[in-house]
Amino acid sequence: MLSRHTLIWLFLLTAVASLVFFIIVPQVEPQVATDAATGRQLVKPPTEMATSLPTATPTPPPSETSPPPPTQEPNRPGLSSGEGEAPPGAPGGSSPGRGSRVPEGYIFPSEIVAAAVRVPPSYENWSIHLVNLFHPLPEVFMPSLQLIEGRYTYNENIEYYYDARAVSALQNMLKTARDEGYPLYVSSSYRSKSYQTILYNNEVNSYLNEGYSEAEAIYLGSMYVAYPDTSEHQLGLAVDLVTADHYWLADSFEATPAFAWLQKNAASFGFVLRYPKEKTDITKIGYEPWHYRYVGQEHAENMVKLALCLEEYVAHLATNR
Repeated sequence: MLSRHTLIWLFLLTAVASLVFFIIVPQVEPQVATDAATGRQLVKPPTEMATSLPTATPTPPPSETSPPPPTQEPNRPGLSSGEGEAPPGAPGGSSPGRGSRVPEGYIFPSEIVAAAVRVPPSYENWSIHLVNLFHPLPEVFMPSLQLIEGRYTYNENIEYYYDARAVSALQNMLKTARDEGYPLYVSSSYRSKSYQTILYNNEVNSYLNEGYSEAEAIYLGSMYVAYPDTSEHQLGLAVDLVTADHYWLADSFEATPAFAWLQKNAASFGFVLRYPKEKTDITKIGYEPWHYRYVGQEHAENMVKLALCLEEYVAHLATNR
């Protein structure tokens, strides 16, 4: 039987060993992030997506220091629902690590962007500069921005910025809509590359947390959140519009009187619905009735007249010079 003296020494040795273990061995905890689009907390395991997702230092400009207004996701796609459109994939393309439920031939956004030629907007055609997976922005890009004024933002505690050459057109459209009884509010405008990266990673991680494979999470996450450098919000010419009683981003926005007003009047101010419902096979982006893009009045009215999305319109101009 151990003596009292021996028991005391054993207790002290055990305590010291435990203390040394917790000092020397790092304690890894899950990383908790807040999805800026939904306000949900997403738990990201320390090693998850460490090599497959883009990284960025989260240094958003003043307009991004606070989270966007709360949103809902009634149309959030899932592989079982079949909702949304897939990012582009070439038949027979290589897709290492592709999940069993990801379409055959699907090519990951990172692969498409890596192979694409990055061309900055031209001086003459800046308003119709095409930005998508096949036409990413330069790796270092910063538009000339100006603050959106006139109390047209959904969250008055956040400063929203827009391309300085188009901000007056945006403000004029919002003022006219308000004067005619259809008040609209900006819920998102310019985004920095670092902020777009955070949104994209959060979206993909949200699917990972629901049990999807990495390939499936990238496939689904890219439907409504653009891969960094492929977002029109980084270009500074995109704007997401909501109303006071429909502040979430969902297909149901198309049933609001404000959307009807936009469909009738946006082109006269130089804006077009960027991702129409009937063009998802071309844009490779799900239907977004809230997302408008400045292209200039002449181009906007021509696009509406010809019933073309921007991808089609740019091609139309190139073949009809």
